[in-house]
Amino acid sequence: MKVDARELVFIRDNAPKNFAALISDTTGVPRSTVNNELSRIKRSYNEEVIKEARRLLKVIKGIAYEAGSQG
Repeated sequence: MKVDARELVFIRDNAPKNFAALISDTTGVPRSTVNNELSRIKRSYNEEVIKEARRLLKVIKGIAYEAGSQG
């Protein structure tokens, strides 16, 4: 799965403190892997982690990253 680097910044800037733990708890993916997925620029990402990060941001804060938006 490809992810825009700006989306990673958006997720990190808007995520609550315990975000990695929440994702880990709901996916079963180790917290260190979740942190790695959300903090490093890579060619491909763990689809389960990214989808859950997007879902949780929408549920918790009511926001979603929109490609092409600035700010």
